[in-house]
Amino acid sequence: GYDTVTYFADGRPDRQEKDTDGDGKIDMFIHFDPEGNQESMESDSNGDGQIDTRQFFRKDRLYRLEKDEDGNGSMDLVVFYEGGKPIGLEQDRDSDGRFEIRQRFDKPPWSAVMEADLDGDGLAETCAFYKDGVLRRVDAYADGDGSLRYREHFNEQGRLIKREESDKRPGLLNICWFYDQDETPV
Repeated sequence: GYDTVTYFADGRPDRQEKDTDGDGKIDMFIHFDPEGNQESMESDSNGDGQIDTRQFFRKDRLYRLEKDEDGNGSMDLVVFYEGGKPIGLEQDRDSDGRFEIRQRFDKPPWSAVMEADLDGDGLAETCAFYKDGVLRRVDAYADGDGSLRYREHFNEQGRLIKREESDKRPGLLNICWFYDQDETPV
């Protein structure tokens, strides 16, 4: 058989099917827009016969990627792109169909900001801030009202140096702990 088959509509490529691993089974489907630009691509990247990766393009530029990382048939990772670079992602870590983790890579001065909404109430319980891949700050929020409970600060090596907390007054950080190089309160 053929490794690649291209289907045409009105004289232009409409879709393409490929066997990328040579096993005789189609494992990649590419769809084109009316101008002939790649619009989307679906693939079976692990050879199990199920589509596990989807990519979406505008004018041949990737703007969204979806992936089924755990193989259960539903997409559990979505990555958003702008100008060819990832700007954010959403992740469903417990396979319940809801994205608990959200990360952004376009929030200066941070190289990444990660929010976790593990209870599914729409409010993040924690927000972690990274600079150059090193955790530099964590904000933790109270369940229900989203008020700031505590904030931890980390140095360039990712060691805890300061913790500000609230003494039951929502959003008011009025207690401060300082830590030595061994992360022991001083």
